[in-house]
Parts: sequence; C-alpha cells; structure tokens
Amino acid sequence: MKEDKQRIAKSKNSFITYFKRWGVVFLISLAGILIVYEIGGSKWEFENRIEKLRKYYTQEQKEMIEHEVNRIVDIIDFESERMDEKIRVKIKSRVYEGYSIAEEIYNKFKGRKPDSEIQKLIVSALRPIRFDKGEGYYFLADLNGNVKLHGGRPDFEETNQLSSADKKSGKIVKNMIKIIRDKGEGFYEYFWEKPNKKGEYHKKITFLKLFKPYNWFLGTGVYAEETDSTIKKVISKPIEKHRFGPNNAGYVSILRLININGGKDFAIVYSNPNRHDLIGKHIADDYKDAKGKMFRKEMLKGLREKGECFVEYWSKKSDNPNPSPKVSFFKLAGDKQYIVTAGVYLDDVENDIIAMKDNLRKHVILKVLISILIVIIILLVFLILFNILARKLKNDFHLFDTFLKNVSRSKQFINVDEIKFTEIKSLATAVNNMLDDKIAAEQEVFNDREQLYVTLRSIGDGLITTDKAGKIILINSVAEKLTGWKNEEAQGKPLSAIFNIVNNESREPVNNPVQQVLEKGKIIGLANHTLLISKNGTEYQIADSASPIKNVDGEVIGVVLVFRNVTKEYTLQKELRKNQEMNEAILNAMPDLIFVVNKNFEFVSYIARTLRNLYSVPDEFIGKKIRDILPRDAAEKSIKSIEQVFQSGGVVSYEYSLELDGEVK
Repeated sequence: MKEDKQRIAKSKNSFITYFKRWGVVFLISLAGILIVYEIGGSKWEFENRIEKLRKYYTQEQKEMIEHEVNRIVDIIDFESERMDEKIRVKIKSRVYEGYSIAEEIYNKFKGRKPDSEIQKLIVSALRPIRFDKGEGYYFLADLNGNVKLHGGRPDFEETNQLSSADKKSGKIVKNMIKIIRDKGEGFYEYFWEKPNKKGEYHKKITFLKLFKPYNWFLGTGVYAEETDSTIKKVISKPIEKHRFGPNNAGYVSILRLININGGKDFAIVYSNPNRHDLIGKHIADDYKDAKGKMFRKEMLKGLREKGECFVEYWSKKSDNPNPSPKVSFFKLAGDKQYIVTAGVYLDDVENDIIAMKDNLRKHVILKVLISILIVIIILLVFLILFNILARKLKNDFHLFDTFLKNVSRSKQFINVDEIKFTEIKSLATAVNNMLDDKIAAEQEVFNDREQLYVTLRSIGDGLITTDKAGKIILINSVAEKLTGWKNEEAQGKPLSAIFNIVNNESREPVNNPVQQVLEKGKIIGLANHTLLISKNGTEYQIADSASPIKNVDGEVIGVVLVFRNVTKEYTLQKELRKNQEMNEAILNAMPDLIFVVNKNFEFVSYIARTLRNLYSVPDEFIGKKIRDILPRDAAEKSIKSIEQVFQSGGVVSYEYSLELDGEVK
C-alpha cells in the first residue's frame, strides 16, 4: 500500500513537472513569437519606408529632369518660331518677286501672242532664277496638279503630282491646291527628302500664290536649316555646361528627328555632353540597353501618342561597369523636329538605404536584448508562483487521479469535501454528476437493447442484420427456422454462408442482396422465383427485401434483411395459373363467337374461331355498349340476362332474334 502511494505521488510530481516544463516552453515560445513579430514588424516598416523613399526619390528625379527638358524645349520652340517667321518673310518676298515677273510678261504679251507662247515665256523667265546659295528655286503648277515648272526637279515637269506625299504631311500637292482654292495664297509646311541626302527628311516651308490668268499657282520653299544652325548656336553652350541632379551627373541631350516611326537611322545626335563621339551620327531604334530592352522603341511610341514620355531602362555609369536603373524624359520640340531628353540614375538613393539598414540592425538587436531580459524575469516569477500553487494542488489532483483510475471498473464518486479549491470542487461535482448520468445511461441502453432484441426475435418475418462488411450481427427466431442456423452460430459469419438462395427454375445462385445494398446504398428486393435452401436442405419459396442501416450522418453502417416464407402462396398461384390456362384453352376450342362484357355493359373482348355469318365485325363492338350495337328488344333482353349473372354468379341462357342477310335468325 505504501509503495502504491509512493508510485502515485511520483506520478503526480511527474505531471506537475511536466506542466511546469511546458509552461516554461510556452513562455519562451511566446517570447520568441513576440520577438519574431517585433523583428518582422520592424522589417516591414523598414521595407515600407524604403518603398516610399524610392517612390519619392523617383518622383522627385522625374520632376527635375522634366523641368530641365521643358526649359530647353521652350528655348528651341522660341528660336524655331522666330527663325520660321524670318524664313516666311523671305520666301513670301521671293514669291511676290516671281509673281511680278510672270504678271509683267503676261501683261506685255496679252493679246499679242497665244497663251501657250506666253506661258513658255513665263516658265523660261523663272527657270534660271536661284537664291539661298543656289538651293532656292520656283515651281509652277495648275490646279489639277500638272507641274509646269520645277527648278529643283525638272523630271516633275509635264507630270501630274497630285499623289505626291511625304511620310508626315500626307499628299503635298493636294494640300497646296486646297490652300490656293481657299485663300488664293498661303504658307505650307511639309517634310521633304533633301537632295544628296537620301533617306533624310527635313522640314521645308513654302509660300504659294495663285496666278489667276492661267489658274496656276507659283511657289518656292526653303529647308529650315537656318533654324537648325541657329538652335545649335543658342543651346550648345547652356547644354554643354549645365549639370544638375545628384553629383551633378544629369545633363540634357538633343536628337534631330528624321523619322518618328523609327528605323535604322531615325534620328541624328545634335548634342550629348556625356558622349561627344556620338554627335552628328545616326542612331537606330533597335538599340538595346544593358539588360536587352529596346527602350528607344518604347520612347518613339510614347512620343507618337503623347509628344512626351518617361522611359525606364538600364545603363552603365562611366565609373561603374555594372548596369544601374535609369529613367529618362523625352519630349518633342521645334514643331516635332527635335527630341529633347534628360535622364538620371535611380540607384543613388541606395546609399541612404544602406545607412537606414545599419540603424535598423542596431535597433533590432537592442529590442531583442530587452525582450530576453523581460522573458527571464517573467520565467522566474512564473516558477516561484507555480511551485507555491503546485503544493496546494497535489491533494486535489490525487483525488482526481484515484477517481480516473477506478471509474471504468467501479462506481466510486469523488469525495468533494476533501477538495480545497472551489473551482476544482465544482469540477469534481460535475464529474460526479457525469458518473451518475453515465450509470443511468448505461442502464437505459441495456434496457433498450434487451427490448429491441426481444422485439426483433418476436417479429413474424425472418430478419437478419449485418454490419457494413456483410457479416451477421443478429438473426431472429423465424430466420433461424428458415435458414437452419442458430443466432449464436450465425453471428460473425458472412451472409452467404447461411442465406443460400437460388432461382427456383434455373437453380442458379441469386446475387447476395446485402452486398447489393452495400454497393448501391438503397433498398433491394429479391426477384420472383427465389428459393431459400436451409442448412438441412429444406427448400422454401421466399420474398424478401434488404434495406441500408444509416447513421445520423447518412453513412451506411449495416443492412437489415427481411424475408418470409411464401411457399403456400406460390403453390396456390401456380395452381390458379394452370386453371386459367385450361379455361382459356376450353374457350378457344369452342366454335361459337364469345364476347366478354363488363358491368357497364361494354364489350371489352371476344373469342371467335370464324368470322362468317356475323351480325357485324367483332372489332367494331369493342369499347361500345350493348344498346349501341343490338336492336332495342335484343339489347334489353341481353342486359337483363347479364344482370342476373352478376347477381347470382351462375349461368343464364336466353335467346333473341336478329335479321341477318334478309332472314330472321
């Protein structure tokens, strides 16, 4: 007894030690989780701050380069407009001079010479005139697009140029004619391939004026090269010297746009303070950055759609062989003849981020050390309080330990008077009530099982229950008699071992109904002519059905098979079928016509060996009443006789006359 108490005490101490150990583990784990959460929170906050810093830095740099580009664009636009106006004044004056020459020739020879000769004189007078270092010349055309004179392209003369077009302005001659028709004179700008520079399209400004006598229009044009040279002079010094951004690494570049749709030579480098070796060279749109991105295509797409755009790509710094992220702003200037661009590297902010990471690391280390110190203090307090509480709990746990060890084999209750703690005393009271309920429930279950067993054993039909594996749990007394097996013998055996059923006619085995229920989960009935062969060889004609037994979740947990002995009924039905067949044979052998009539005096069927000498075709009788077929006297006599048959159940004979083929029979 003493050894048992020591063993129990040792068990209690182990439980308390276990509880204490896991309490320590819980506190340490909780502290670890809090520390990890704190570190994670700090890291998340740091990453969030970095993200915001990068976004702010990027936005700030974008605004800076956009401002620098817009400043140069304003200069280019101003100078371009100023120089274009100067060109306009000059070419307008040239056209008026040429117009005066043509008008003077016309007035001089009008009425004295044919129009064709006067026209030739005008063309001959204007053809040799050159200006602007020999590049300026006159051209003449009628309002149908037929060229009369072209000082720069004589091959155009006497041809129709209505379809002439450039890559930017559309059909040039058509647009010129529209200006002449609408206003009589005016300026027109387009892009034209410059002589001796194939593939390079430059802006050309023209002035046109209607020559009414012949419905011609006279014009001349000048390439806007003077604008280019002026812009180069005006912006070269500010661009070359101007630096901005972090470490003064930012600069502005200018491209002379040739073809905004891109291509191998879509632009010429006009200015690049960082790459003087590129100035004057053509550039292509398929150039790839340090990571393979063709960013110039993206740039041209943005310029075509909006006239300006930001593009991000990777580029190498002059002092670093590794590529760095860069963003550039591109904008069209000078009536879309120039592309002004500036860019900055985005990784300069990383130095600030590195410093932030170092501060974060120091901050996290300090937090971890403080958290560890707090955890140590909490652990010490926990251990002291736990030891005090453990001494008081030993007795109460001992009572519960004893109860739990004996509850399965005894009905001993916990003595609540020996428990010190109110909470544990309430728990003990609840446990005692639970034990009391358990005892009552066990007795109720036992009574229900006895009653169910007696009920199942008393059912008039044969009954077999199985589990979900098809093994027998119970058979009642009727099933015992029919199968020849006792309940005790059959329990645990598969159904097929005691329930031997075959087809009465073929003697072939019949499918196991229990197995069918387990497979399909629904009620299954045996087919007709099923024969049960008992253990001693006795045969019974049976009818049965098998149903699934389901739990509250709808799962099949077994099968109940109900069957009864129908041997007598089967024999009786067999005799009835034989008698019926014999009666039908007798009727079919009779030579007379026989009708079957129901209680409503309707013809429902007939038997006839021959259809000769009939009052009417029998098929026409079916579904009709006697009064609809026979004459009135014959019908009334027939109905009266049939009523006597239904009342007496015997045989009634009667006669009546019918006229057949002109004779009464």
